[in-house]
Amino acid sequence: MDAQRVYALLQQACMLLEDAGDFHIAAHVGQAMALVEGRYAVGGDHLAERDGTCGRPDPVEHLN
Repeated sequence: MDAQRVYALLQQACMLLEDAGDFHIAAHVGQAMALVEGRYAVGGDHLAERDGTCGRPDPVEHLN
């Protein structure tokens, strides 16, 4: 299975659903994206980490 492709298709479906105003369904697709991301380590943040950049700021840094 190509997890990156599955994630990209889910992401595209989520954007199209949000554009159409189907927010409830988009939320379920978002949950599916989170499951694929967690299981197969795909998604924007994982790609940024692989490339040596930080995808998300460290929340602890902002507290100091």
